[in-house]
Amino acid sequence: WITSTYYRNDLPKWVQDFNSTRPAKYWDREWKGAQGAVLGSTSHRKGKDGSEAGFYEVIGSTSFGNDYEFEFAKELMVYENIGRGPSTDLLSISLSPNDILGHQVGPDSPEMQQMALDLDRELADFFNFLGHQIGLANVWIALSADHGVSSLPDAVKKLRIPAANLDARKLEAEINSALTAKFSSGHPAAYVKLDYPLAWLDQDAFAAAHVHEHDAEVAVGEAMKQGGARDYYTKSQLAEGEVPNTPLGRKYLNSYSPEGSWFVMGVPDIYTVGPGKGTDHTSPYNYDTHVPLAVYGLPFQPGTYRTSVEPVDLAPTIASLLGINAPTHSVGRVLTEALAPAPASGFMGYGIKGSGFGPEGKPHP
Repeated sequence: WITSTYYRNDLPKWVQDFNSTRPAKYWDREWKGAQGAVLGSTSHRKGKDGSEAGFYEVIGSTSFGNDYEFEFAKELMVYENIGRGPSTDLLSISLSPNDILGHQVGPDSPEMQQMALDLDRELADFFNFLGHQIGLANVWIALSADHGVSSLPDAVKKLRIPAANLDARKLEAEINSALTAKFSSGHPAAYVKLDYPLAWLDQDAFAAAHVHEHDAEVAVGEAMKQGGARDYYTKSQLAEGEVPNTPLGRKYLNSYSPEGSWFVMGVPDIYTVGPGKGTDHTSPYNYDTHVPLAVYGLPFQPGTYRTSVEPVDLAPTIASLLGINAPTHSVGRVLTEALAPAPASGFMGYGIKGSGFGPEGKPHP
């Protein structure tokens, strides 16, 4: 575990002790399913580059990785007195093993099913810890995800649905070759770095060819369409808000960031992913954008709600319950349908005011 010198120069002693002692117990173990079948191993092995594989690479794709994170979270709660002071504390836990394993074996595999069962047990244990540590009456819990994932293309093909694992490196070379022919014939250049379906443009390479942003991004987008993309959105296009007023257009508009270099967001074909094996996300389709959102705590009304909801709704909802303003750039709404009614007597002010309905967006890191 690390931190940034922006916050402090040294890790607390308890974190240093954790780093030096706890990882060892997760090595050289078998990860088994409910029937005893071995689903994975954390034995020492070589990585892709031939060197010794690290903790993240080996343990990260098993349920032991989630155990490790929750173990750290418990230590954090104790040593930093989380939830015991006069002010509200926020603890955010990102469970990366689900993502790592999902990329490797897809969402329909026995390994992912077992990880879901293991996570259910791990969450129950952590919630029980919270109950003993500070009392669940003093805790609000939210559970969600930043994206879904495509099924393995090979699994989809068995259902007679078109699907493909692309060779992203080969496609990148083809796009750069086409751009070279268009802008600098006889002088090959690496105009694009492809993380399919996202293309990052080298501004210096285009500047050397005297090509401006708009023309460069359109040329890259058209080359991506030749490579199989259904459509594309450019950074300059998104900056001007020039997208169709459709659910698809709004998803890409919500994914715009002014930071970084020029880019093009390709719209991939359904169940088409960049890696040559495994699977991926970063598409606008429901299997990629449909994620859970569950909340727990005294302010919430128990039930299942079938209204439109997005992870971005968490921020204004929590802010409203805390009696503070929502973040300035928040585009979510307060989930009023999930809030418990105010007591018949006494005052319980949620401070809800017109946050409005934000456009549907694509969850991303």
